[in-house]
Amino acid sequence: MSNRPIEHGRPEELREAVVTAIAQALLAGVTANGRAVLAVSGGKSPVPIFEALAAQALPWDRVTVTLVD
Repeated sequence: MSNRPIEHGRPEELREAVVTAIAQALLAGVTANGRAVLAVSGGKSPVPIFEALAAQALPWDRVTVTLVD
């Protein structure tokens, strides 16, 4: 995954770009290692990202999601 800034014009564009970047990283992890881990913070602010990410066609049975706080 890259550390480059994600350019956006509107909040919806940022959300889409972030979800795409996370989905690509998870898929790359599963492809390379057979599994991937997504460590996330709790709270309500990331909920729109989580909802959009949940709709992605990913091998969720090979992704572990855990809390970091």
